Amino acid sequence: MRIHFRFYSFHPFALVVYYMAILFGSMFIVNPVVRLEALLGGVIFLSLIRKRRMVSDIWFYLILFILIWITNPLFSHNGETPLFFMNGNPVTLEAFKCGASIAAAILASIIWFASAAEIIDDEKIVYLAGRFFPRLGLTISMALRFVPRLKKDFSACENAQKTAGLLTSDSFFDRLKFKLGILMSVSAKSVESSVIISRSMRARGYGMKGSTAYSRFFLRVSDVVLAVVSLITFVAEIIAVISGKVGIEFYPSVTELPVNFMAVSTYILYGITAFLPTIIEATEYLKWKYYISKI
Repeated sequence: MRIHFRFYSFHPFALVVYYMAILFGSMFIVNPVVRLEALLGGVIFLSLIRKRRMVSDIWFYLILFILIWITNPLFSHNGETPLFFMNGNPVTLEAFKCGASIAAAILASIIWFASAAEIIDDEKIVYLAGRFFPRLGLTISMALRFVPRLKKDFSACENAQKTAGLLTSDSFFDRLKFKLGILMSVSAKSVESSVIISRSMRARGYGMKGSTAYSRFFLRVSDVVLAVVSLITFVAEIIAVISGKVGIEFYPSVTELPVNFMAVSTYILYGITAFLPTIIEATEYLKWKYYISKI
């Protein structure tokens, strides 16, 4: 289903730069505007990707947000505005506000990681690793195949031995011993297969200087634009964090929301970047509807 989304078709390098910029801002810029932009942008985009699944996931994210929000005041008793006392410790308004900020940052990061898992698939990961670290790319490729292949071999071996009548006892320990024996057999087979693949790839010159590899990823103008916008946003975020003119403090009292030139520029730039996937998908949807209407 992911191939139906325009954002999925972007070059892996552009996607990595984009997610790096988004996640850095959501995690390290302590500002409610930036974190709200990250949270809303992530929720909307993930809803477009997962559609009906997001309806059930939204309850999990909501419960997680509430738990983080109300847990922070129980451990942090700083702040100059106590609301009530619990076991002799003050529960302050500043702690609640800080908890909401932390919850938004964690939730936004989780949601953007979830969307990255949908957009950056195994093939893109292997491509990125293999371009600069061929051995790492081969290792990742083999690791991604290991678990599904191990499960398939385990099921085939278990069915074969059951059909042959080798499992005759219903005892828990006998069944455990039976399954451990199968696991050891298929694990040995997987290790042997990995060694064979490694030697075969080395014999074919994989990772050697001057070797080439097929790739279906080609850098286009749209990829360059996405990478440049994301890189500019990432650099602006680093400058904002280092300068200290964008973040706010929660203790002992909550400082005012920054409205200086750097802060407003960061709000605008990060907001555009956070909603960029949604804008791209909305544009593609409108284009599709327009072309359909012309048929």
